[in-house]
Amino acid sequence: MLLDEALELAKKEAQKQNAAFDAVAVDKKDIGLEIFRGKVIQSEVAQSMGIGVRIYKNKKIGYSYTEKITPEKITETVNDAVENAKLSDNVEIEIPFFEETTAGTLNLYNQELDNVNFDTLKDIGLSLEQKAYGTDKLITNIPHLGLVKLKKRKLFINSENMKFDYIENMVSAGLSVFAEKNESAKSGYYVRGGRNINVFDTDLMAKEAANRAISLLGAKPVKSGQYPVVLSNRTASRLFSMFLSSFYAENAQKGQSKISGKTGKEIAAKTCNLISDPHIEEGASSRLIDDEGIPTKPIYLVKDGVLNSFLYHLESAAKENKKSSGHAQRGYSSQVTTTCWNVLLEKQNSTIDNLLNANAKCIYITELEGGAGCSQISGEISIGAQGFYIENGEKVHPVDEITLNTNFFDLLKNIESISNNYDDSFSSVKIPDLLIKEIFVAG
Repeated sequence: MLLDEALELAKKEAQKQNAAFDAVAVDKKDIGLEIFRGKVIQSEVAQSMGIGVRIYKNKKIGYSYTEKITPEKITETVNDAVENAKLSDNVEIEIPFFEETTAGTLNLYNQELDNVNFDTLKDIGLSLEQKAYGTDKLITNIPHLGLVKLKKRKLFINSENMKFDYIENMVSAGLSVFAEKNESAKSGYYVRGGRNINVFDTDLMAKEAANRAISLLGAKPVKSGQYPVVLSNRTASRLFSMFLSSFYAENAQKGQSKISGKTGKEIAAKTCNLISDPHIEEGASSRLIDDEGIPTKPIYLVKDGVLNSFLYHLESAAKENKKSSGHAQRGYSSQVTTTCWNVLLEKQNSTIDNLLNANAKCIYITELEGGAGCSQISGEISIGAQGFYIENGEKVHPVDEITLNTNFFDLLKNIESISNNYDDSFSSVKIPDLLIKEIFVAG
């Protein structure tokens, strides 16, 4: 039974139950491999397919899903969703109505990637490993080198005659290298991905991974104290990723966001403009329509330092008598959750050199370690880091065994300068290099 046919059958079964309805179907396949010392040590093909049904009846919502695409299982899944709805709390949502549409114009699918197979990935991986070892004699090991190709088709249908169907695919490769000198040992990681096989510049990838490891050799801690801190675009992006859930309306409604109730108030430096933009061509997280059938649009989370909007799906919007902002995400086996589509902090005019020269001394953070000491609810940050001690814009020595202690929302207010450059990874979160007025650094 085809997925299209299964969704139509689910719709008919929901109509028999006199229930509003929507459903998603997903067909996902990825292939991947790992290389070590010139050999493929692991290869994998993973495929999943299923249909998730959501029923809305008598102001109650019920979910159910199946991975068996047969008429009997589709009928059973709809009936299970109806029964599950009886157990839920009341909520008022309105199933959207739109004409049939597609998300294909964002160029999320590259047909040429269909021809990429294990041999293609293997050749790229072997070349990458060879070049990484050849960059410098200090590179003694490459403990991880992996490549993956993913392809996903998602279909949506609801009881108001809305349908969409899109396909996306991508490739990704990453390696971790190990450098040693005297009694010092450091690792460096580099990952690159995109919707075109040509994103893999193996010379660049090998060189960058090696440089990230070698540059940290001989690192030592600094004295504990308050320092101006420059976060590289990689580390800034990672930190922001940890706390984006604070902008989800559903978390604010549960008291799990420190900025709950602060819409219209200043929460960041005036230079901060944080936007969720789902319409970036070939973006890592681009969509024309969210997973509830709501058209997406660019939305400023923070505008000129002021909290402009939380992100909503149908249910969280209904609780505040608002309209969904088009930020619903759902897999076939999961309930609806909130997501950010391509989050960017808008770039400014400063270069990374401008940021490093802004103070007589600063700490330049290029690596973060772990994240267990970071709380998405309170915003507290206590995280290990590595980087460089800088004086008058010059690197004095690499640093390690330090911990950054601050609060994410204090950090936002203490942003003094924003660079003109994003990290080159295939990521849905893009934050430029940031100069933070001060952070307590524990050495």
